[in-house]
Amino acid sequence: MDVGNKMKNILIVAPSSIYGGGEVYIKNLVGYLRMKSGFYISVGVCNKRLYDELSASVDHVFKVNASLSQVNKLKNIFLINNNYCKKHVTDILFLNGLPESGLFAACLSHHKVVCIGHSNESYLSALNKRKGISGFFVRYLFYAAFRKIKLFIAINEVARRNLLKFIPSYNRCEVVYNGVPPLVIDNQLALTTVSKAKRPFVIGRISRLTPGKNVELAIDSIRGLNGQIKLIIAGEGPHREYLEQYAQGVDVQFLGHCSPQVFCADRCNVTDYTNRQ
Repeated sequence: MDVGNKMKNILIVAPSSIYGGGEVYIKNLVGYLRMKSGFYISVGVCNKRLYDELSASVDHVFKVNASLSQVNKLKNIFLINNNYCKKHVTDILFLNGLPESGLFAACLSHHKVVCIGHSNESYLSALNKRKGISGFFVRYLFYAAFRKIKLFIAINEVARRNLLKFIPSYNRCEVVYNGVPPLVIDNQLALTTVSKAKRPFVIGRISRLTPGKNVELAIDSIRGLNGQIKLIIAGEGPHREYLEQYAQGVDVQFLGHCSPQVFCADRCNVTDYTNRQ
C-alpha cells in the first residue's frame, strides 16, 4: 500500500468485543485525525457496531479477534505483525485499552506503539506483590510491554500513579482526560429539555456495564433516599440484566447506549460523576 511520501499511516487496534467508552474514544480520535490532513487511517476492530460506524470514515478497516483469551491475543499478534505491519509501512500504532492489548505490545514488531488506557489501571499497583509463577509471568509481560510502548495515555492522575507504583522510573506517560466533545444542541432538543426546577436532583453515569465497573456502588449510593435523587445509567454490556435486578426498588433508569452529547444536553442538571481524581 503506497500512501505517498508525506502521508502518515496510522494503525489503530481496538480488540474489545464490547462497545464502551474506549470505543467512543476511538471514534473521537478518528474524527480528530480526519479534521487534519496527511493521515491514512487503518483500524483493526473486533466490535461489530464500531466496525460499522468506522467503515465509512476510515481508509481501511479489518477484523481482529476478541481479546478475552490469551489464544486470541496471540492470533492478534500474528495478524498485526504478519498480515499488516510487514506488508504496510505504519508510522504509528495505537492500541486501545491496556488490559485488552497492552500485553501483546511486547510481542509486536512495530517500534512506535502508543497505548491508550481507559481505567484507573488499579491492577498495576498490585502487580509487584503477586506471588508465584503466574505473578512473575504477568509482571514480565507488562514490563516488556511498557518497554515497547513509546507513550502511554492515562485517563487521569490515579491511573498515572498506579503505573508509577508498578514502574517508578517510567517517564513516558501523559494524562489526557477522556472528555466529551462540545455539546451540539439543536432546536428540537432544546424544546424537549425540561427545566431544572421541575425535576429531582439527578446523578448520571455512562460506562460499559461489566462487573469491573462497579456500577453497584452508584446504585447503593442512592438506595434508601426515597426518590430524592434519581440515577440515570447509560451504557450496554453483559452485566445489564443483573444490574436491573440489583436496582429493584431504587429510582434508577437504564438508557442503554447513549452518546455523551445527548446524555448531557438532555439532562441539564446531571452531576458529572466520573473517575477524575
